[in-house]
Amino acid sequence: MRLLPVIIALVLLSLVGCRHSASDSVLIRAEQLVDSVPQQTLAILDTISQQSLSDHDLYLYHFLTIKANDKLFIDHTSDSLLLLALHYGNKYPRSVNLPELHYYAGRVYTDIGDYPTALEFYHEALDEVPDDKDLILRAKVLANMGFIFDNAHMYEHAVNAHIEAIKIDSILGDTLNMLYDLVDLGNSYYIMNDYAKS
Repeated sequence: MRLLPVIIALVLLSLVGCRHSASDSVLIRAEQLVDSVPQQTLAILDTISQQSLSDHDLYLYHFLTIKANDKLFIDHTSDSLLLLALHYGNKYPRSVNLPELHYYAGRVYTDIGDYPTALEFYHEALDEVPDDKDLILRAKVLANMGFIFDNAHMYEHAVNAHIEAIKIDSILGDTLNMLYDLVDLGNSYYIMNDYAKS
């Protein structure tokens, strides 16, 4: 009888478990490489038959394609893959990294020039990540929001986004991204004719 509560707890935990990885071994390899070798990830994805994938693996296939292309600075020209990934992510939010999915949705819509939709997804990503969690993602979101605000001539908003990104980069010790953010901040101040701050 003493084991019954433990067994029930374990079963419940397995049912409400958070994100899970791919079940396809080739897709697992692509997932492991996407951050460090995105070109190889795309090559691996090209070998996978989408028809053989489970729903979750198909979501990962679409998401990894988007992420790898983004990391290779290949412009997103359509939201068709993203819409498939978002459909799955919204249906099974506990099975995916929703803040990261929303970040890449922002990247896609930024590339295709739909800034209002990109900002919506960036705001969702920020809302889904507590202030003290996943600082790398928060910094990336804020830097991209700053870019959109600059392009929309909303320079005060851009300055605020750049400053927040710089604060997080400072905490992370990410000097390269901090340098990029400082340049963007300086450009925003310059366009605002605030030459002293620029």
